[in-house]
Amino acid sequence: MSVLSIDFGKFIEENKHLLVPPVSNKTIFATNEYIVMVVGGPNSRTDYHVNQTEEFFYQLEGKAEVNIVDPVTGEFRNIVLDAGKMAIVPANTPHNPVRHAGSLGLVVERFRGTEYVDQMRWYCAKCKHLVHKVEFVCDNIDRDIANTIEGAKANDFAALICSECGHHNKTYREQ
Repeated sequence: MSVLSIDFGKFIEENKHLLVPPVSNKTIFATNEYIVMVVGGPNSRTDYHVNQTEEFFYQLEGKAEVNIVDPVTGEFRNIVLDAGKMAIVPANTPHNPVRHAGSLGLVVERFRGTEYVDQMRWYCAKCKHLVHKVEFVCDNIDRDIANTIEGAKANDFAALICSECGHHNKTYREQ
C-alpha cells in the first residue's frame, strides 16, 4: 500500500455539505485495516451503535457526547468531549455519539469484513429497557449506519414502544 495523504482542511471544506444527520459522517480513508472519518454536528441520534471492534474519538472543534452502556454492569454513562479531548470506546460497547452544533470530530474504526455483525440498539428513554435492535453487516459506513437509523425512523411507531413501561421512544431527540 502506498502512503495516503490529504489536505485535511480542504477535505473538510469540500465535504462539509455531506456532514448531515442522522450520522453526519464522511469517510476520509478506508483501508483493509482502518476507517478514518470526519463527523460533524449537530445530530440528535438516540440509537446506540455496537461494533465488535474498538472506536477512537478525537474532538477537533466544539463539543460531542458519547453516551455508553457498560457491557459488564449495564450502567449508562456520558463521556463529554470538548475540543482536544479523545476517547476510546471498547469493542462491543453500546455507544450513542451525539454531536453539538458547530462540532467537528475525527473517528477511527477498524475495518470490518462480512464476518463482523454490527448492531443498532434503542433503549427506552424512561426505564432504559432495550426496545429495539437491528443487526447488519457494515459494508459502507457512510451509508449503512444512516440507512439502519432511517429504517427504524420509518417504522418507529411500532418498534420503539417499550414493552416494560409503554413509553413511545423516538429515533431522534426532540430539539
